[in-house]
Amino acid sequence: MTINSLLTSLGAALVCTIFACLAGYGITRFQFTGKAQFLGFLLLTQMLPSVMLIVPFYAVLSNYGLTNNLWGLIIVYAATNLAFSTWMMVGYFRTIPLELDEAARIDGASHFRTFRQIVLPLTTPGIAAVAVFVLINCWNEYMYAAVLMSNDANKTLTVGIMALNSQYQVHWNDMMAASTVSCLPLLILFLLFQRYFIAGMTGGAVK
Repeated sequence: MTINSLLTSLGAALVCTIFACLAGYGITRFQFTGKAQFLGFLLLTQMLPSVMLIVPFYAVLSNYGLTNNLWGLIIVYAATNLAFSTWMMVGYFRTIPLELDEAARIDGASHFRTFRQIVLPLTTPGIAAVAVFVLINCWNEYMYAAVLMSNDANKTLTVGIMALNSQYQVHWNDMMAASTVSCLPLLILFLLFQRYFIAGMTGGAVK
């Protein structure tokens, strides 16, 4: 179960980080019709309660044979976290001076090369924040994992912890021990990446 939680959390964090970075760069660097409406739509999706999405998610995953499949759970986790991740990256990209892009274009760099080699390295704190945010959300998520994963081999750690409860008794000792152990991977990840949260994003970029 720990491996399942780790795979789904890392997979969703990777997908969200990649697409949030691309979307954040596109929103802050390009002008297109409906950009404000698109940002408003992303914000609107965060107002929907998660319980409303269970039936649509289950129906879509059933059509593609992705129920009881970790790939299906990764897709669900990525979809539910992508909007807020994009908002976070938009905020970080807005702090990157546009002069860097203009200087790169004068030197003949394409938009993608400017994004990959110049702008993206400066958003390392933002990328770390998004990755850790998605990891924590996915690691602690219970509802989607409980509904979409009925096979014991594909259940996540949160579902396994809740399974310690019997019909007539709550095994508090076992639950507290399992919960403490489940927090250790997140604690280790945070300790490894905490330096990115305090690093300067654009320190020394503009000379």
